[in-house]
Amino acid sequence: MTAQAKPVDTADRPAWAGWTLAAILLAAFVLRLWGVDYGLPSPLVSDEEVMIGGALRMLELRTVIPALHAEEMAVLYYPVVLPYLYMAVITPFLGGLYLAGGMPPLNEFALQVFDNMGTVFLLARLTSVVLATLSVYVIYRIGLLLFRRHGMALAAAALLATDFLHAFLGHFARHWSATVLLVWLTVWLACLIYRRQERRHYVLAGVTAAIGFGVSYIGCLGIVAAGIAHLARGGLRHMFSASAWWMAGVFFTLSALSVALYPQPAIRLLNPQGVLPLDDPKTLTGLIDAAGFYGRTLFFANPVLSLGCLAGLVAAVIDKQRWLAGAFFAATAAGVAFLYLFMPLEDRYIMPLVPLMALTAAYGAGRFTDYASRAVPRRIVVVGLSAFLVFPAAVSGQAAHLLAQDDTRQQAKSWAEATLASGSRVAVAQNSVKLATTRAALTEQRTLDPGSLKAADRARLAAPADTGTGGEALHALHLNQMSRIGRTDARSAGTLAELRRLGYTHLIADYNGVSAMTGLHKAARQQGEPIARFLPGPGEVLPPFLRTTLLVQWPMHRLFRFDRFGPAVEIFRLTQGAQDGATQ
Repeated sequence: MTAQAKPVDTADRPAWAGWTLAAILLAAFVLRLWGVDYGLPSPLVSDEEVMIGGALRMLELRTVIPALHAEEMAVLYYPVVLPYLYMAVITPFLGGLYLAGGMPPLNEFALQVFDNMGTVFLLARLTSVVLATLSVYVIYRIGLLLFRRHGMALAAAALLATDFLHAFLGHFARHWSATVLLVWLTVWLACLIYRRQERRHYVLAGVTAAIGFGVSYIGCLGIVAAGIAHLARGGLRHMFSASAWWMAGVFFTLSALSVALYPQPAIRLLNPQGVLPLDDPKTLTGLIDAAGFYGRTLFFANPVLSLGCLAGLVAAVIDKQRWLAGAFFAATAAGVAFLYLFMPLEDRYIMPLVPLMALTAAYGAGRFTDYASRAVPRRIVVVGLSAFLVFPAAVSGQAAHLLAQDDTRQQAKSWAEATLASGSRVAVAQNSVKLATTRAALTEQRTLDPGSLKAADRARLAAPADTGTGGEALHALHLNQMSRIGRTDARSAGTLAELRRLGYTHLIADYNGVSAMTGLHKAARQQGEPIARFLPGPGEVLPPFLRTTLLVQWPMHRLFRFDRFGPAVEIFRLTQGAQDGATQ
């Protein structure tokens, strides 16, 4: 704690601090809410279909124990707590939809659900917005406990509220908002354990860490902070106190329960041939490279926060605040080592450390204010430091603005449906966006690749003809759902001849960088006629692609170069004389 500070609590919060906190929370909420409808109703963001699909599948199966239906629940490869939350959020809407539709047969109601998937996704995303905003408040409370100064606590909250990674991922129905919140909620309880050592805080720390484990297995890491706080306050002689046993017992019991309810995600992760690099060779050079990768990610995402954090560390060393410098270096070293040893090298995994950077930077800002106020009025110093928030807020605002625009794939879809003659045979080789198609096209796709139809497609084919897709739609064959066309890989160059043999007149294809262009796309460029192209910006550089694992590949201020998100999309005419207009 700083020697100059007096103990404070929320009861002592001055009016200016209350209004400032409210403004910060409102700004955080708006930065995460703006653009929350990105891409809807199309699932353009990875993992959202998995989480929401798992919730819908449990509702369909009428179960809260997915382990009893492992085969049917294969759509879900994450733990179950977040799908449980989504079930609670979307069930009232689906219930109202069912009643408003006159309680139709379940096969017809399934079509109504699929027709309203945009609303289902939006409700799930709104929970992420709320959870991400709550984490800003939690960091404020932690800052108040650590520094006992409202100014420093508010600075930490403002730095997190405007951070690009935290704000950007707060838009989506993925586990990151909940993971960061639960890790730092447990850290907050760890601070209370150190300060008060009340058993209820131990129990709550065990509960929040276990819920974090049930959201995403790395969401339990806050329990380490609780254990350290217990030892730091009580020493080794109190290691096995009753409160510690309560915390450990609650944590392991609830964590084991979440695994028992659905063990498949844990089995998938522990599989040596699974998604985690458990068998990869580990070296000191590799660890240093991983540290450089994550450091570069954090600086590219938010240079103001990174430099502010460095200033905070310098201030902590000068002030001999070893607890802050030690906590930062220990947590950072342990976090990077954990990620290198057990996780893929992906930028978003460093997100749980961002609040620690905000707290450290806030300490530096507070100490600089104390020093500079000797020569300059304090209000001027505070205003000057606050100006540094303009940059990260602008970057996060630009990201939200881009999310609020139509994606390039949505642009291509709208153009094709409005321009191409009804009934045109269109092959679609793009991710996630589906054109309105005919029953005949779905039947053909089922014939070519029986396992390629999605649940919505199967429901439409099973429904009566007058409730299915209409005859005015395009005859669209969605290649991304298919593994093969006849004997040809669906994205290979040889597919073009097969599509022509089947009578397809147009191809819609996207690519996220020229190196990712498929053989089919390259062949279409050589043999077809390009008739439309949709780009996210005026140049050939593409923005982050939200169905891949990397978000921060260059400094994020470059987002101002783009008009929207999405890959490059091109539409080709495959045959001579094909009609491109509805009236031609």
